[in-house]
Amino acid sequence: MAGTTVAERPAPAPDRETVGRPTVAVLGATGLVGRTMLEVLLERRFPAGEIRALASARSAGSTMSVDGRSFPVTEATPDAFEGVDLALFSAGAELSRLLAPEAVKRGAVVIDNSAAPSWSAR
Repeated sequence: MAGTTVAERPAPAPDRETVGRPTVAVLGATGLVGRTMLEVLLERRFPAGEIRALASARSAGSTMSVDGRSFPVTEATPDAFEGVDLALFSAGAELSRLLAPEAVKRGAVVIDNSAAPSWSAR
């Protein structure tokens, strides 16, 4: 349409407390080791802008509470790592082999607690 101007809504102002802070994903968050990873991140006041709890489809949609903070549990899929800077993996070798390369492709640094270090050779 000639002469028509479309006004775009300005992007929301970033939260000053999270600007420049990394997004962290914990894969296997609902398991014992994953939950401990979340606890340590909180206890040590890791300067994360966002912490994502990732788990199996069975756990997805639930909410978990760690040290008084609630975390929605999201299904661990390749797309769940979009925008993630640091991914902590503790969900077993099979998931690590499948999802670690996907997380890396999306820009994450992966720290894998499984027995599948061979995924990095791909």
